Amino acid sequence: MPKYLLTYTGFGVGLSLLAAIPGSALRIHHYILALLLLPGTRLRNRMSLLYQGLLVGLFINGTARWGFAGIVETPESLRGRDGLYFSTIPHLVIPEIPPAGNNVTFFWENVTTRGWEEGVSVVINDVERFRVSGVSGAATWNRTRTATGGWEKVYVRVGYWGTGEMGDYTAAGVVEEDGTWRAPGSGRT
Repeated sequence: MPKYLLTYTGFGVGLSLLAAIPGSALRIHHYILALLLLPGTRLRNRMSLLYQGLLVGLFINGTARWGFAGIVETPESLRGRDGLYFSTIPHLVIPEIPPAGNNVTFFWENVTTRGWEEGVSVVINDVERFRVSGVSGAATWNRTRTATGGWEKVYVRVGYWGTGEMGDYTAAGVVEEDGTWRAPGSGRT
């Protein structure tokens, strides 16, 4: 028993020191958890063999699926390329959609920008179409007709940009084929 207490006290102290590193986050992935628990299965009995098999399987599954990830990671590496900043987002208001015309004008209201003072990016059907300077304004989009002669469905998202970076975008607002507007839900994309 003293060997186990010494081993797991060492693990606890080591993890505490890693958790105390400023500007980083301690990430105990499931394959690391398997490595931490394996020394506790050193007893020579059938249950220890069963637990060893489960923990080795957990280790192999974790490394095969996710690779060897670091135990200490920065918030930027955790967010990745496509993660959310949880930044402020503009508020899309009801656009002007003429019944017979093909021009749709989208409007957004300014919300406190907190560092995104350069402008607003407008994404239509998952392609950035406009970067409008200033934090409030409008953008006009020409809808296209489908092969059957109707209008295509248009998905619209807006988000702030500034200092070379993009903030989060709103959830998608939708201009339906018949010209009706479906407001975006809450949240960010």
